[in-house]
Amino acid sequence: MQLSQVFLWCVSDGVPRRSLYVALIVGTILNLINQGDALFSGGDLNVTKIILTFVVPYCVATYGAVSYRARRAKAGSGENISAHRLLSFFLARFFPIRLE
Repeated sequence: MQLSQVFLWCVSDGVPRRSLYVALIVGTILNLINQGDALFSGGDLNVTKIILTFVVPYCVATYGAVSYRARRAKAGSGENISAHRLLSFFLARFFPIRLE
């Protein structure tokens, strides 16, 4: 399996839309839990936390969809697809920071 195929799975067949729905629902709930007091009392909000609280569910939902498709493709083609390879792709795609 090539990374171009993984990327195509990330952006096709409604994956971005479903991931966005999950991110909006889960992110909103988590933001209300984590920063509800600041939100309702007029306190300072941490914008970085707000953004990450939406990005993480989006990445998790996308990873789940791509992982499912990869397993389905593996079963049909006999190709060996490791979860580590998929996770590495997502980490590199969404968090391009290199620790050296």
